[in-house]
Amino acid sequence: MTTVMLHVVPGFANGILWPEFTQLADALMEYLNEATERIIREEVFKDTGDPSEF
Repeated sequence: MTTVMLHVVPGFANGILWPEFTQLADALMEYLNEATERIIREEVFKDTGDPSEF
């Protein structure tokens, strides 16, 4: 794995890069939370009937 250093003007990083990163991170977190809730709801709790006897 290669590490890459990026040198940018602080105003650019703070005014453009960081807000874009946080917006994308928030969107990803929202998507993952919704997917997790859906999977739990549909797969874990899908059979709410009485348990069958063996």
